[in-house]
Amino acid sequence: MIQLHTSTAPVKLASLAAVFLLVLMLSAVGCGTQTQPEAQKLEGRTMGTSWHATLVHAPNNVDFQQLIQDAVEQVDRRMSTYREDSELSRFNRAGAGEFAGLTAMTMKVLVGALHIAKCSDGAFDPTILPLVEGWGFGAKQGSEQPSAAQIEQWKTEMGWQQVLLKENGTVHKSKATLRIDLSANAKGFGVDHAAAAIENAGCTNFLIEVGGELRSAGTKADGSAWRIGIDRPVPSVLAAHQLQQVIQISDWSVATSGDYRNYREVDGKRVSHLIDPRSGYPISHNLVSVTVVAGDCMTADGLATAISILGVDEGLKLLLQFPGSHAYFILRDGDTFTVRESEGFAPFKVE
Repeated sequence: MIQLHTSTAPVKLASLAAVFLLVLMLSAVGCGTQTQPEAQKLEGRTMGTSWHATLVHAPNNVDFQQLIQDAVEQVDRRMSTYREDSELSRFNRAGAGEFAGLTAMTMKVLVGALHIAKCSDGAFDPTILPLVEGWGFGAKQGSEQPSAAQIEQWKTEMGWQQVLLKENGTVHKSKATLRIDLSANAKGFGVDHAAAAIENAGCTNFLIEVGGELRSAGTKADGSAWRIGIDRPVPSVLAAHQLQQVIQISDWSVATSGDYRNYREVDGKRVSHLIDPRSGYPISHNLVSVTVVAGDCMTADGLATAISILGVDEGLKLLLQFPGSHAYFILRDGDTFTVRESEGFAPFKVE
């Protein structure tokens, strides 16, 4: 199962993710001529988390439950670092040299990850797995504070620049220790892949969400945009959700990253699951969460993680390299929170 820098609690991904996106007012107009009379609300499990979809007046000759489940499982089977038989696991076990075991689907997500790595000057790094596991997140979990020497050793096993994509469709692994972790954008791609499957089956008005990352298409029944709630930061994983902001979207994707719910206790200290690959240490700045709106969910997902590492000011600079992407920031200011947003985010807000 794909796990996004998880905590040690049994439920791994967005159920403990830094910010939950709550879907509001899920009625929508439909598509096609032979349709279901009411909205279909479907759900399932994948990637260590859950997925939910709302389809209204979808064609009645399609099993959308199975369609969506198959789509997200295709991604999990290829890109999980928890499944020994996945493409990524085989790549990670391989020695140095050329590797030909990645399908076009996995290559697309890897290309997207490497692009964000380049644009963020390495704040986003798909080879971060040694640090993720070393700090006790991911498949191999620990409970002790790693030493500075251990952290430096793990950093020598990384390096996104050393993953070379070849014209023949293979990947060159410059050293055997390089291991890829696509958790920071693969879940978003899973949303995109499921959305494409829904549209290809004849429905163009829907909302699909996987572990808190989502994509919208069309409008609600009254012709208005879908409405999504962004959680107010509450530190306890057991605390009730409170909305910080409601946004409205049509044909947009949304992803959120943050650290206030997804963390571990190491030697009595709180440790964020968001690790800066440049320093080797978890982040400690005052950005609590960032919500990114973009044209596709893979990009939104990756950008949200990268911006969480960079912080607000550098994150805003990163957004400039991705035209059409927007962000909403929640920052810790003592015992309270303040909000910032990128230029162009205001039209999404519901006042």
